[in-house]
Amino acid sequence: MLRDSFGAFGGQVIKAAQRGDAVAISHRSAAFLGSYFDVLFAANRATHPGEKRLVQLAARLPHVPKRLEDAVLGLPSARASQDIAACVDALADGVLKVLETSR
Repeated sequence: MLRDSFGAFGGQVIKAAQRGDAVAISHRSAAFLGSYFDVLFAANRATHPGEKRLVQLAARLPHVPKRLEDAVLGLPSARASQDIAACVDALADGVLKVLETSR
């Protein structure tokens, strides 16, 4: 649901960026990051702590993507559509690697 399926949040973020729709970028990025953290905590078999301080709490998990904080904070600060797409891909790739290693 992060990137490859029909209607995936990552694809919605990228399409909004290509349209230059700032409101949709913000809205879809929030949904994408929400799902990202859901998957990350589930992959670590950890209880999701809620919405506050997710980056700091996720960094303490046993299995986390490399450069977690940079990757997560890069999405809201990206402006160009290719930068947004790169952030979405990096985040999705990172959490997929965590899923593979946490099995």
